[in-house]
Amino acid sequence: MGVAGLLECFVPTPDRRTRLPYHVGLGILLRSILTEREPLYRLGEVVETFAPEGFGLTEEQAHGLADDAMGRALDHLFDEDRGSRFVTVMPRSRLEDNELRAWIQDHEPEWERVWDRENPRRKGGPRDRWFVWKHHLPSREGWPVIWVFSHLLRHKQGQSRRERIARAVQELSDLAHHHLYGRPRNRARTEVWNQVTSILEAHKRQPVIESRFKQTKTVHEIAPVLLKNEGRIEALFFLYFVALLVSALLERDLHRAMAREEIGELPLYPEERKTPRPTAEQVLRLFSPAQRHRLYREGKEVEVFSPTLTDLQTQVLTLLGVPQSVYR
Repeated sequence: MGVAGLLECFVPTPDRRTRLPYHVGLGILLRSILTEREPLYRLGEVVETFAPEGFGLTEEQAHGLADDAMGRALDHLFDEDRGSRFVTVMPRSRLEDNELRAWIQDHEPEWERVWDRENPRRKGGPRDRWFVWKHHLPSREGWPVIWVFSHLLRHKQGQSRRERIARAVQELSDLAHHHLYGRPRNRARTEVWNQVTSILEAHKRQPVIESRFKQTKTVHEIAPVLLKNEGRIEALFFLYFVALLVSALLERDLHRAMAREEIGELPLYPEERKTPRPTAEQVLRLFSPAQRHRLYREGKEVEVFSPTLTDLQTQVLTLLGVPQSVYR
């Protein structure tokens, strides 16, 4: 994906005497987040269980790996902040959101059309048009606030909202009928109320992006860390964001390749159970048993036994466009 080249470009190592270039150290941390998820102080042990090339290291660098080298790499990642931009959805709980909703009741923003294309889902349907308007006041942190409006998205959300409400009404009606005419075992009011609230909670949709960031706690097992300064913590969390991005890109490419090759499912679950939407975690787990062996005689390497890839591993590599040579 070119991540190593980007790290080298934006986090250079000016001092050539540095044993471990900063971009190499950051690459080690990123690979660890994606595959092993071990504490920083165990990185040396983790690297020793892999082929050094898998972490972008030489044999000499692998033996000289130390915690302070990782810390310095994080320091320089934090220092090399070059005024990046980010886009995030503003939560409804923000004061800016409440102010805009009150203001827009009596005012019309000067919307600027930035996107106009055919309906992506229904031929002949309403066009997919997006409008933006930059608020004259920034957020309380000083970031610009840009409001986005889409007729098609509003229609879609409205339809989805009506369907969820209708489903909730049906289930509440069934629940009421059950407690009026049946013999419910849960007679306490608190138990009935808990059942009602659980139904409503099931219909509450969280933003789609939350399902991706949830992986920092589940898949990547993010946990509290003890580092020398706050900058290192922020830099480490940025690497978690990059890990999420790498995972999302891997999944996107695999899903597109499956659709292109008309492959409906891949047996990536345990016991070769199939899934139509493979995740990065499943793909990486598929390759975790791969091993490379070296034969030495009198301290000299005489032969290397490359990993023997299964048919499924070979198929996934082909779909992802990854050459088998990377395992040799």
